[in-house]
Amino acid sequence: MKFYHAACTGPNLEILKSFVQVGIKTELATGHGQGKGFFVWTNRELAVKHALEFLSDFKKGYPLIITVEADVNPIDWDLDYEVHKNEILKFLYDNFELLKQIPDRAVIIDDQPLIVSRCRLNPKFQTITFAIGTKVMSIGFSEGMIRDAAIVGPIFDYMQVKFPAETAKFETAIMKQELRALKYVGKSPPKIVGYDVLVDGKWINGLTLLEK
Repeated sequence: MKFYHAACTGPNLEILKSFVQVGIKTELATGHGQGKGFFVWTNRELAVKHALEFLSDFKKGYPLIITVEADVNPIDWDLDYEVHKNEILKFLYDNFELLKQIPDRAVIIDDQPLIVSRCRLNPKFQTITFAIGTKVMSIGFSEGMIRDAAIVGPIFDYMQVKFPAETAKFETAIMKQELRALKYVGKSPPKIVGYDVLVDGKWINGLTLLEK
């Protein structure tokens, strides 16, 4: 299968050069609280949209799409928690008794401990109220938000370690569905098969830029 990573080349093409010379480094991206990994889109159009938005925010060279080929499995791949927040939240909602087995302060979110004994399920509104440090925050089924991903992500990561059978069953099932975004967390990064750069409104092979 092919996947697409959105980035920018860097003002001096340094990011493009790094991908060509070094390859994928999963430890660099942190995904706004989602943990380390190499984030990809399953659809090229979504990756292009992200790359253009990334450029407009940071002005760091040309938009860049890195195309990779890989097989998906729940060991080497995770969901993108921001894009698929609702799927992760449903797992936590449906397995709330499992979540309640997590010791207080075992999970850290934004430098604050998760107080599981004070977390509550709210069936009427289909939300979960999370107690983080001295604050409480309710999350429901809505469009993904960076804030929400930064909360459900660390909790799910912890559950992957402590409850591997349950989380693997969930991930195996969910990865058979049509997903929009994933995160590679394995040790042998996927193979890069394309370096597409948008220059003057046209997508070109990024390798040609490095030949000049």
